[in-house]
Amino acid sequence: MYGNHPTIDDRDHALIEARRVAFEARNPAKPRTGEYVRLLDGRLHRFSYVHDFEDWQRAQTSAEGSWYLGDGYASFSGSLDPGIPFERLRVTGGRMGARFWLFHHDYAMAHNGVDFKIPVRIWEEVA
Repeated sequence: MYGNHPTIDDRDHALIEARRVAFEARNPAKPRTGEYVRLLDGRLHRFSYVHDFEDWQRAQTSAEGSWYLGDGYASFSGSLDPGIPFERLRVTGGRMGARFWLFHHDYAMAHNGVDFKIPVRIWEEVA
């Protein structure tokens, strides 16, 4: 039914935890889509797309949008800012709750998303 969004339950919490663990295990030394970054001008954005090719390593950011948490990855829907080279990014050691969503009981259908927060790393852009 349209307008009725599911309520997050124990099954969803187990799915979220499994995906959080897989997300944390992926590329631990590099930025991950959905993590926060403090830009040189002081604004706090989130990584929205990470280009990790041998000759092109940049992380694009966004001030807002929608982040989906998959099994070991996050994907983004929204507009992208220009990329920041990896060498200008440093992890701070801090963490902050970030909003993600997934399908209720992992069943993909319209109006079946649940929102939640998980802690993610905070990075900073350096000159």
